[in-house]
Amino acid sequence: MDRSDARMGRAALLFLPAKVLEGLIGVWTLSFTVSALSYDAYERFSAINTVVVFANLLLLGWIINASTRYVGDYACTDDAPRFFSTTAALWSIPNLLVLTVTAILHAVTGNSAYLAGFCMLAATSLYQTVLGMLVQTGRKTGCVAISLASALLKPAVMWGCCMLLTRTGKVDRILPAVLGYAVSELLGGLAGAILLKIPRSLSWKGFSRRIAKLFAGYGIPLMGVSVSVGLLNMVDRFIILLFAGDFGAYNANNTIANTVFTMLNVGVMRAVYPAVLKGYREGGVKSAKPLLDRGARMYVLLALPAAAGLCGIARTLSAFLYQGDAFYVSASPVIGIAALAMFFSGLNEYAIKTWELRGRTVPIMVNAFIAVAVKIAVSCALLTGMGFLGAAIGSLTGFILYFTLSFLRARRTLVFTLRPRTLICALVGSILCGGGAYLVCTLISRPVLALVCAIPVGIVLYAATLLISGEVRGEIDAVVRRLRGRR
Repeated sequence: MDRSDARMGRAALLFLPAKVLEGLIGVWTLSFTVSALSYDAYERFSAINTVVVFANLLLLGWIINASTRYVGDYACTDDAPRFFSTTAALWSIPNLLVLTVTAILHAVTGNSAYLAGFCMLAATSLYQTVLGMLVQTGRKTGCVAISLASALLKPAVMWGCCMLLTRTGKVDRILPAVLGYAVSELLGGLAGAILLKIPRSLSWKGFSRRIAKLFAGYGIPLMGVSVSVGLLNMVDRFIILLFAGDFGAYNANNTIANTVFTMLNVGVMRAVYPAVLKGYREGGVKSAKPLLDRGARMYVLLALPAAAGLCGIARTLSAFLYQGDAFYVSASPVIGIAALAMFFSGLNEYAIKTWELRGRTVPIMVNAFIAVAVKIAVSCALLTGMGFLGAAIGSLTGFILYFTLSFLRARRTLVFTLRPRTLICALVGSILCGGGAYLVCTLISRPVLALVCAIPVGIVLYAATLLISGEVRGEIDAVVRRLRGRR
């Protein structure tokens, strides 16, 4: 195990447990949000949040990606003040434009949802920009602490707001959810900026046209990628919102899978990407590929059983989180389908690294737009007969196609390789994991008891498969050697 591999492993041991905890907090926050707000209020908030996420990808995604990509080249140099001043200026422009538009719309319509959307957009874009830079500059502990604090603050702010508005019944306003998301991410972003010492670096004269052109050259082509990938992620929700109804139930269950896999994707990628990027800088494809292979293997071994497990416990988990509300539980199959879709979405992040490392984004955009077209066609074709399940299946089809196109096209330059034994072990173990969890949930009627029993059963079955097959022998030997060394 070389130094890069060891650093990647240590980073994973830091990020993954933290992201697991953050994901659990996120799922509980979702449950609290649904229980605290009326169905109409939750549906309105979900619609606003969906638009905000898409707007963030479209307007600010290129800045977030470019600042993450290049902060490592500038943060420890004399050009750091210019880099941070330029980043802040570029971040401010889209946000000021959105503020102007939403203020006009609010003045004309009197609808405060527009201003709520701006507050959420500004907060989340700041938060994502700063956290990406924290990871790339090696401030992993600070990043983890801010992420966890933000996750905990979200439900706390919501609860306090609900208590002020009403002490009985559900709140029929979106204000608690908006404040929870906006305040927690704004404070998290500001804390990260202070940790990076950005405030002392900012100045009007610090703006650099050279760095702005570097951002534009890397980031503006990503706007097409952001649009295509954003549509691929969210077009099913827009279809449900516009044509099918039941958006609240669909979004609540879809968000469970998204929360779990965001936790996994970010946790693994925060450990893998800095190592791969450093390897590519120092030794090109030859140095980057082994690290990419190990990162993809780590992801598959963690994410495939997670997807299978969510399929197995989907109905029970929905019943537990949403207090058995039949309206939400009826959409529980969406959890499993969305989990499988998110698995392929996360795996695609490793397939497209060849273009990200070389700053070429057009192939990513083309692949994503093709997948979007297929996703829309399949979703609309199935919508009439299957309702929101048709949209979920369309989403899964789109992500499978997206990954397939990326993997096949990337083979000519740089793509990860997985041993057949790894794939077979992960697949067999995941089937046992999901099947065992489903059987337990079928036999036990009480949701809490069923989950308490089903999750350990699934984990034990999967772990046993990996141990018996010898797939994780290298990891076990490394842990044993480290323990012996400490003794």
